[in-house]
Amino acid sequence: MAWVTMTSGQVADASDMNERFNFLCGGTRLPRSSSGVDFTSTTGVYDLGSDSARWNDVWTNNINLDGSVSSASNTIWGLISEVTLSATASSIEFTSLTGDTYTSMMIYARMNVDTKSNQFMIFNGDSAANYGRQFIYGQSTSVASGRNTGLVHMQVGLVATTTVRLTGCRIMAHTKSGHERSLIVHTYGGASGTTIYRDIEWVYLWNDTANTITSLKIYTDAGNFETGTSIKLWGRK
Repeated sequence: MAWVTMTSGQVADASDMNERFNFLCGGTRLPRSSSGVDFTSTTGVYDLGSDSARWNDVWTNNINLDGSVSSASNTIWGLISEVTLSATASSIEFTSLTGDTYTSMMIYARMNVDTKSNQFMIFNGDSAANYGRQFIYGQSTSVASGRNTGLVHMQVGLVATTTVRLTGCRIMAHTKSGHERSLIVHTYGGASGTTIYRDIEWVYLWNDTANTITSLKIYTDAGNFETGTSIKLWGRK
């Protein structure tokens, strides 16, 4: 069946239009471009709406994306980068970051470590005494708290024994330059079966107010991160 290509000023018989719409509504609607008397399917060419002419609501069961999601009001978190180890490594570093593009960053980490150790994070390779923290932690039925200043890193994980080697964290960080960068780190240490060795919340400050964040590195002070360790970095403008 030949397609009728509608152009400005063209007249079409009502039966032709009815036939075409019945055909279109009978299955998948694809974006198409005119090629003679047929419409050839295309991809990545046409937009639905624009910045100045927007659809109001879209109702759908599923959205399948090959690309990114953005929001004019900057209300959406976007995945910046993700690392899942297929071989052991002593550190994982995210580079080529543009920290001032984002007002906030979020990190989810699930770390398998091969020995008793601590896990730390630094910005921009800065291992000088430029970090401080306040913390509270629970271990078994005990609770403790404390404060440290002039630290050379930010602790984000803890493996307390050589046999129980799973730890993980969620980090919320205000990353824009112009003032101290603040972070909330919630971590669990030494998890196995139904037992968690320690639950900790640290609040950190990095006193560098001038430099844009271009990298962050997570590393362990002993042994290695094992295969399957996964760290995801998200950003929000």
